[in-house]
Amino acid sequence: MSGYRDKKKGAVTGVTVPHNRTFHGAGVLLTVVTVLVLCGCQSNELKTSGGSDNLRRLPVVGARALPRTGMTPDWEKLYDGIELSKVTMKNPPLRVYCIRMDLTEKGIELIVSEGIKNSKWEAHARRTSTFFREKKCLVAINGSMFEPYRITKEGQGVNVTGVFVSNGYVYSDVDGKLSAAALVVTKKNKFSIESAPHYYKVIKYAVGGLPNFLLKGDAWGSDEETDRHPRTAVGLSGDTKYLYLMVVDGRSKESVGATELEAAEWLKFHGAYNGLNMDGGGSSVMIIAGKNGKPVILNHPSDSNGNTDRIVANHIGIVRK
Repeated sequence: MSGYRDKKKGAVTGVTVPHNRTFHGAGVLLTVVTVLVLCGCQSNELKTSGGSDNLRRLPVVGARALPRTGMTPDWEKLYDGIELSKVTMKNPPLRVYCIRMDLTEKGIELIVSEGIKNSKWEAHARRTSTFFREKKCLVAINGSMFEPYRITKEGQGVNVTGVFVSNGYVYSDVDGKLSAAALVVTKKNKFSIESAPHYYKVIKYAVGGLPNFLLKGDAWGSDEETDRHPRTAVGLSGDTKYLYLMVVDGRSKESVGATELEAAEWLKFHGAYNGLNMDGGGSSVMIIAGKNGKPVILNHPSDSNGNTDRIVANHIGIVRK
């Protein structure tokens, strides 16, 4: 997916949010709901005040792609500190994959792929599976949005939408129009999900996504049926003990995908308290180590009928120390 660019490095730009991306606190929404109830209003569409530029919660026709009452994650241990949950639903058809990483486990660590220094481009585009092999990952997913987004070969130069920091080097600063929030890891291994992080001297890794769609346990985002797509998301538990990496399959008969709001609810279902929507669509991929450490694509990338993964700008991986 493509985005707006601000090529200045090391300077924080003002952050605005595009159409249907302005987020309001839960108190505002509660106020609106209360007013509707007291007035006896009934509507199939609920909008916050301020017009069409504000968050919309629109109903999806038919069955919802949401966790069912009484469901709980079924965690399978892959490695020390790494567990996998796989959820399959029939109505609507849906596949959700989520990794839970124990951030207190000393034998593993999170990494982010490197970019290009001193260039008009910020990264050499590569498949997540290529990054996986190079870094000998245990788990890897795709990262930020980027442009140009139709890449035909690995190694082509691309620019990242939002913050992109790897090993302390700032490849991309906050973009002013689209991407502000990021998953941040400091040099002291402190994890957070923040809007417009700019204290770069202490940041080791940062990967930008779309604005937070899970904020302090509250799910936000578009919820139109036409917004159901494959999704990649990252999240943190409230005590920051666990990091969650999640992919939702979409655009197929086997899995319809998720709206932003539905994806946020699935991230919350698995235990996240704060969460971030990353590049999705055909970019969404989750890879785990198979026999002899060879990459196994766990989900079914929509661009290739599940046979391979898209060439993307950057990646998030879990490796052994």
